[in-house]
Amino acid sequence: MSEESIALSAETQVDIKPRQKVFPGYGRLFFITLFIALLAQSFCFFYFQARAVSAVLHGDFKIILALNSAPAQERVNEIGSALSSNPDVLSVKFISAEDGFNIIREQNPRLADNFVFLGRRPMADYFELTLGDAALADIDAWVKTNLSPIPDARAYYKSGAAFAAAYGANILKFLNLLAGVLLAVLFSFVFFVEGSGVKPAGPRWPAVLTALVSYGVSYGVFYFLLEPLRQTGGVFFMFTVLEAQCVIAFITVVSGWVFAKWKRF
Repeated sequence: MSEESIALSAETQVDIKPRQKVFPGYGRLFFITLFIALLAQSFCFFYFQARAVSAVLHGDFKIILALNSAPAQERVNEIGSALSSNPDVLSVKFISAEDGFNIIREQNPRLADNFVFLGRRPMADYFELTLGDAALADIDAWVKTNLSPIPDARAYYKSGAAFAAAYGANILKFLNLLAGVLLAVLFSFVFFVEGSGVKPAGPRWPAVLTALVSYGVSYGVFYFLLEPLRQTGGVFFMFTVLEAQCVIAFITVVSGWVFAKWKRF
């Protein structure tokens, strides 16, 4: 082979370049941001369900402080003032025996009629207390310290219900802490990548659009899976709120923006 043909062959090989992909790496970027968005949607769904259950448990737990006899109005005011001044008591409601009987009549008319037929006084005057999370954590000790010293009253409550309400509140605190830690990790990674000084291979707006598509897919998946349950569950079943979706969309877009620059990706 002549030297001229060898040179021509070498030039031809140099001119041939590998074919570039139209969207290099965006397939991986789509699935990574979709995974992040689905995790965020799952966390959001679990958080709102835990918050709804915790609110129901906390709202349903009441302490009934029944008065042993029909005390004078001054004594009722004295007990009510002492309960209201307690920092663990969120609300105090005094219900007279007559009002309590009317509540029974509304809830169970047949039972109320039986009390009337027997000529019995079904209820006493009582206070209805709602407590904070700190008191619910050890309800027996709180009742012994704050209510047992009242000589002319007796407290009625369910320890198991108080434990469930306190457990639900602790779950919410843990989820809030977990969300804060995950956001701190995310933004630490963002600052690390952005501060590394490495220039991206190309414009990053396609990565942002890819991340937005991932977010839309994740929302669509959860919407079509959970919307029938929301219609069945009514107000109690809450999938998400606008503010949470804005945060998830922001996290997904930031992830796409950063992964478009990260060298190892």
